[in-house]
Amino acid sequence: MNWADSYLAIPFRENGRTRAGLDCWGLYRLILLERCGIKLPLYDGIPTGALRRVCRAMDRDRHGEEWLPVTGPMQPYDAVLMTGQYVGVDGIERTGIVHIGCALDSKRVIHIERDADVAVQDRNSLRLRHRIKDIRRHRSLA
Repeated sequence: MNWADSYLAIPFRENGRTRAGLDCWGLYRLILLERCGIKLPLYDGIPTGALRRVCRAMDRDRHGEEWLPVTGPMQPYDAVLMTGQYVGVDGIERTGIVHIGCALDSKRVIHIERDADVAVQDRNSLRLRHRIKDIRRHRSLA
């Protein structure tokens, strides 16, 4: 058994921030809080789809926290920023950073998406390998 097992039964819930249900930001936030003692903002009331702004801000390091680019192998608790489809305010479908997962180790990511419970997947799996855009590490974990 590893630390991720305690998160696997948690269902997806829009704006979820507790073990009763989580979205991708809620899962990442809960893991960092419980496992590392790092308290990230709740972002309550931001629809799950709008969390792409949070992920993009982390990617640009304008989040307000200190996020460092990861140039070597992933380490546990790194933020794994992933791309996906979304519809812009102009109604045009785009691809961009819309999703966050948490590195379990150098090869696996734990994450949650709409219509799915928490899952652990290999970063090189068909589902993830083309979606991972960036990996960031919270400065307190460096």
